[in-house]
Amino acid sequence: MFKPEQRKIFKYHDGTRERWADPILIQMEIAKRIKEFDKLEKLVRLVAEKENLHEGYMPSEKDVEAINRFLDIICEIFKVKRLVIGSETPEGLTLPEINSIYYDFIDFVTELKNDSGPSATSPQTTEQQCSAPSQTTNSTAPSGSTANGQPSDADTPQLLESESLSAVGT
Repeated sequence: MFKPEQRKIFKYHDGTRERWADPILIQMEIAKRIKEFDKLEKLVRLVAEKENLHEGYMPSEKDVEAINRFLDIICEIFKVKRLVIGSETPEGLTLPEINSIYYDFIDFVTELKNDSGPSATSPQTTEQQCSAPSQTTNSTAPSGSTANGQPSDADTPQLLESESLSAVGT
């Protein structure tokens, strides 16, 4: 089983330093807010399309509020701060940088999924099913093992939602 520090594989800059995050925990944080998050993300994309298509387009006040809420959620999930213009100590990220963290994360997760190959639960083709050795449980095999002595799926460690891990590290 992986230690919490070993799962922090997504790297990003928080405006001050490099950070590493566990993509599973980031996805869990997004999932907690999924209804609001999806709605806001669609609106942000729509506003961006309008800005690209129509020179001089100005989003409505309601759209600006939604965009700010979307960015606030990203800041909460990734534990980053917005850059405050005019601040004596300018720390934090610009709005495009905050947006970039999220979309870089989406690209990172998509790449992981594409590079991981077929899922362990992918259905076998007929040819694979015919040539696969029998995995039936043997009453003389140790508990949790199959007839050929291999561990059963019950021995595979599972990530529990109740684990008290920090999604983001330094």
